[in-house]
Amino acid sequence: METKNIKLILFICTIFIVSMNIVSAENKPNVFNKVYVVQNDAHLNAIQKKFLEVFKNSEVSTQKTIMRSGSIYFDTPELGLLNNDRQLRIQLNEYFSKKRKSKYHKNIEYLNNNSLLLSLKAKHYKSVKTLEGKHPLMRVIKRKERAFFTDFLRKDNFDEILRLKEIARLVRVSSIYQLNTKEHHIASISFDEIKLSAFGDEVSFFSINPKVEEVGVDVRYLDAISKSLLLALDSENVEVFNGEYEALHNQLKNKINNFDLLFQFPFLMRLLYPFIIGCISVFGIWIIFRIRQGKKY
Repeated sequence: METKNIKLILFICTIFIVSMNIVSAENKPNVFNKVYVVQNDAHLNAIQKKFLEVFKNSEVSTQKTIMRSGSIYFDTPELGLLNNDRQLRIQLNEYFSKKRKSKYHKNIEYLNNNSLLLSLKAKHYKSVKTLEGKHPLMRVIKRKERAFFTDFLRKDNFDEILRLKEIARLVRVSSIYQLNTKEHHIASISFDEIKLSAFGDEVSFFSINPKVEEVGVDVRYLDAISKSLLLALDSENVEVFNGEYEALHNQLKNKINNFDLLFQFPFLMRLLYPFIIGCISVFGIWIIFRIRQGKKY
């Protein structure tokens, strides 16, 4: 038997033996192309360390890169994209020029949960020629591609493009591990620190994002990687989401008071708080006045 096959068998057997103490294989979910939100950076680092230990002295090698990226997410006031498992964002990925200057590739991405459906290169124009050119998303789409973009979304049953507005911005610092054999790239897993900003508030969270990026990968490797990740995760302290947008919306909703109302009715909500404070102040003054009036008599 060839050496590489022996290593693969030993690797899979090691994962299988340990995993038998937790849960049977037939009950394991598909772990790829989901987003796992963990408690904090210490929890993230512990999972990362435990996951990578499995691949020491195995046929699967890991290659690490650090990547900085950002996103601007869009949705309708009623969260029409979120409610239909869609994501629409302007995506910025950092790269370095030949002179080692930090630059960004900028794309418009439309996704079904974590699966990319459409990607277009962004472009900025100095002048605005049409009404749609004033829209914060449409204005960065090439003019000759706007009709195609609109038609693509309409065929996907979304026809409210000009009602889209920015819901949140995020910045990621990702530790990305490429999982490879000598012959093939198998998958990647990203350990992310994410900072969100929306309506003047900032929210931080930490997530894990495993992806299968090629078809035809040997299922034995995928099964072994799935089991090793499930072993590293503490299911009681991990939230699972179908995509990054779903995860970030959950964070915003839980950490910013009345976030959905604020997104749907931003001007009304901004007026509501001063109105309530004003009413409380007037009521307090009225009480003080009544108390003083009572003392006179």
